[in-house]
Amino acid sequence: MTEPTTSAGLQFENEVRQSLKRIGFKDVAGGPDFKVGGHQIDACGGWDDILLVAECRQSTGDIASIHDLISEVRGKQRAIKQGFRTLEKYQTYRRFQFAIITRNIRYTAGDRKVASQKPAVHLIDSQTIDYYQRLASLIGQRGALFNFLGELQVEPRDFDLPRVPALKVQLAKNLPGYLFWCEPHELLKVAYVARRESGREKYYQRMLAPQRLGKIRDFIQRGGIFPNNIIVAFDHKPLFRPKPTYGNMWPSWLEFGELIFPTSYRSCWVIDGQHRLYAFGKLGPDPKSQKITVFAFEPIKEHRQAKFFIEINKEQKSVSLDLIWDLEGEMSPETPRGRIANCVKRLNSIPPLKERIFLPLSGERKRGQLKMSGVCQDFQDTGLLNDRTRFMTQAQKNPLAYRANLNDIPDKVALAVADFLKEVQGYSTELLWTSVLLRPGGITVALNVYEQILIRFGQIPSHQQLGKYVKAFVEVLNDLAPDQSEMRKLVREQLTSYAQRRQVSGEVLGRMQEKLGDLEFAKIRVEATEPFAQRLAKFERRLAEVVAERLGIITIADLQQRAAEGTWKTVAERMEQERKIHRDFALHQALSLGQMKEIIERRDNAKVLMPLFTDPVNGFGDEQAVLAGLAGITRARNSIAHGRRIDNRRLVTAYLETFENVIGP
Repeated sequence: MTEPTTSAGLQFENEVRQSLKRIGFKDVAGGPDFKVGGHQIDACGGWDDILLVAECRQSTGDIASIHDLISEVRGKQRAIKQGFRTLEKYQTYRRFQFAIITRNIRYTAGDRKVASQKPAVHLIDSQTIDYYQRLASLIGQRGALFNFLGELQVEPRDFDLPRVPALKVQLAKNLPGYLFWCEPHELLKVAYVARRESGREKYYQRMLAPQRLGKIRDFIQRGGIFPNNIIVAFDHKPLFRPKPTYGNMWPSWLEFGELIFPTSYRSCWVIDGQHRLYAFGKLGPDPKSQKITVFAFEPIKEHRQAKFFIEINKEQKSVSLDLIWDLEGEMSPETPRGRIANCVKRLNSIPPLKERIFLPLSGERKRGQLKMSGVCQDFQDTGLLNDRTRFMTQAQKNPLAYRANLNDIPDKVALAVADFLKEVQGYSTELLWTSVLLRPGGITVALNVYEQILIRFGQIPSHQQLGKYVKAFVEVLNDLAPDQSEMRKLVREQLTSYAQRRQVSGEVLGRMQEKLGDLEFAKIRVEATEPFAQRLAKFERRLAEVVAERLGIITIADLQQRAAEGTWKTVAERMEQERKIHRDFALHQALSLGQMKEIIERRDNAKVLMPLFTDPVNGFGDEQAVLAGLAGITRARNSIAHGRRIDNRRLVTAYLETFENVIGP
């Protein structure tokens, strides 16, 4: 094939050859001195009876078309095949696959169409090669190689196909499925996990996590088993040969027989259980090893696979909310959640948040990126894509969404929010922008402010109108956090949970109202709804119930195991006095906020209680924030008891709201 003229080209060829070896190809060769059929071969590698022959090209910029190169490779195929068949080392290879492997060359739709014509030439970019190298390091060469051959649409020989005893069941109308058990390496031969990181398609599965694979592999080697199903979907209809059963004793809706997999290295796509399956990849085939339980759907469209994946994993902590949101945008763009997800994706494509949001289907997370789930939650809470936002009255309409084409709303909202954030960035110092506003809580507060600006004007605000309110917003943030230390404290202690963020938003909006002298601005948002002292008292009693219940504190003897001597003695004295009047007075009723804080702080008690309070969505996120919340509420309770003014009442309300989210009001 064409000889490269630069050392960079030779280096790229060598990198490709090394990559083929790492993926698992055999008899890898190529380079300036390796000529077959009168043509130089840049790289080649074989598996079974298949030989991949590749032309390697790289460029420092985009190339409009590589049609000429495709035609050149296609024209040399016959001579190269004949040449390889004369080489003893390569005589076992009867099937040939030709490819162009590139770096920094963008393929057009026209390129792919031309390349797919017979005899086909595969167009493979270096991102795909890098992906399969990584996959080989995670699951072993065989699994990665089979996946790669499947992507090239190479078919295995018939005797390589898995054949297993199986049960066939009709789950629902037009939805048959198969239940079977097999050796892991039989399924690894044909399984394919759809992933976006391969750089080729909009796949829904998440990338394999090395640490999780290692833990599962260790579990298997210690004799652990997995009784639950791995769920897959065939890409083509399998062959099922029914076998005789026990007549009337056998239900009509269930068949027993032999299941023969479709002729493809990626005949079944893993919907759920990829880590359990691929943990076997590096262990090597072993007929005596445990068998895995598999449930397989007949061919279903990818969007339906994704729907099953979402339903299975939506409540599982192992699957991130970021991925769930990203999938909603891809698979359900017409739904409210799909529109929110696509609005956030659009926001991530334009300044000032360009590439600042982690979109899991687009690749690995970069340091400092906002979580997609958090930004989506903010849009959902504010209702910026709805006909009316969260705090609009029945008579008010959202100018960004009311009577707008549903397909246009995500883009329209993203552009409007981007304009607002650009204005905020312009008024902010670099320190405030990066330390507060580009943090999860900062975005929440900013979107809450923008919602109130929309409500105030009833239309998309002009640049002049926006500037006035943005200036006040930034001034309030500077008042709350005048230096780096205060900014750090604001983010870590007051913007951890969604409840805290909403309450800090109320604090900011209230101060903006005063600074602007505009009593109509954020009027609904800053109104109180419950007598504060009453709410504090209710919280104190509810927290005491939860603490006592979780720690198993019913008697003073129980409390002695969970509290310091001074605490349990004080509680015992109060119980003695109260039970003279109320015989059914419970121990938890004698616990004060200060005493509960001491109990919660104790290490052995914290192990039991903190997982509840540090819930990342509804709770505080970390233990430091929990203790800060308890301290703030205790100070407020003491101030009320002594008739003093409560400092930072809105912040204390945020603490209360967060606790109420996890323990109930």
